[in-house]
Amino acid sequence: MAVNRRASYRSFAGQPTEILGHFFGLPPGEKLLLCSDRSIEVSDRRQSSAKVNMVRVLLTTCCPNWPMIRQTPKRLGVWEDYEFVIDQPGSVCDAWVVFDNLGETTSATCAPENLFFVSAEPPEIRKYRRDFLNQFRWVVTCHETRHRGLIAAQQGHPWHVGVDADRGFIATLDYDALSAMDVPDKPHVLSTVISSKAITPAHRQRLAFVKQLKERLGDRFHVYGRGHQSIADKWEAVAPYRFHLAMENASRPDYLTEKVCDAFLGSSYPFYFGAPNAGSYFPKHSFEPIDIFQPEQAIEKICAAIDSQVDMRRRDEVQQARRVVLDELNLFAMLVRLLRQKLVDRPKRRLRLYPKGQHLQLAMSGVGRFLRRAA
Repeated sequence: MAVNRRASYRSFAGQPTEILGHFFGLPPGEKLLLCSDRSIEVSDRRQSSAKVNMVRVLLTTCCPNWPMIRQTPKRLGVWEDYEFVIDQPGSVCDAWVVFDNLGETTSATCAPENLFFVSAEPPEIRKYRRDFLNQFRWVVTCHETRHRGLIAAQQGHPWHVGVDADRGFIATLDYDALSAMDVPDKPHVLSTVISSKAITPAHRQRLAFVKQLKERLGDRFHVYGRGHQSIADKWEAVAPYRFHLAMENASRPDYLTEKVCDAFLGSSYPFYFGAPNAGSYFPKHSFEPIDIFQPEQAIEKICAAIDSQVDMRRRDEVQQARRVVLDELNLFAMLVRLLRQKLVDRPKRRLRLYPKGQHLQLAMSGVGRFLRRAA
């Protein structure tokens, strides 16, 4: 069944609408209902019906307390005709996706050919050993690896705006709220959110850069994050600002994270240091790339953009980029596109995956895979 990519944000769940009917190419008057048996029922005024089976995907994360499901419409875990079950070990699924790592040894029933891994950190922060990656058929990453299933692409990092860390990671905003939201009031000029980490060269340089920029802009520039002004919800540090300075942990192709996506969700014009190919993901003129390793030039660029009110001229581009974040770079949208390309119909069996630190178990698991292939 072909799916129009521009409508990829539609959820086939909840109240039936004529829009969803048209999405499936149905005539006016027909509607869709999400059934309890993981299928979509298409019914019309004549009471005839047909069913479209849902694809069931287990998503295992390293942070089970994080409200991932809020990035799907109505928080149902459904994106198009794919149903996601999140951090539910023992599931029977058509595909199994691991994001960053497993918290513990985990089992599920799935075809080995439909095991996917999505990295979260660049190699400057985290290494993923070959014995760990070899558990998976496909690997989505910004790392340079010889894995046979390497997919070099952005990794769909979960959004941080709209989550209250002080209340146990309660979701204060979700896909529906963000989709329906108008541009917030913006009484302030420029903000950034950084930690005091100094692990990588980019960490150290961005701390120095923020200090220089603060000296230049003074009270027009507000700095938030661990070691700076604290906030419970990143939304407070983005939404009230016309501009947002987004700096990644490293500058590497396809390493494009929530740091810039959160700026777009808050309708703030980003000054961005990070993925050199970010322009291939976002509309032209929707952000201003800077190089914090050339601080004088970057600061002049920022000040000129603020003084010329470039954010007012680029409102449409920022809103277009915002829709890209919601409907294309969204982890669930990204995974559905990937699964449509890679999912295969193979026999399922009980599988066990190990966290990246369990080297002995990973080695034994690798021997087991070798023996099965040789049999």
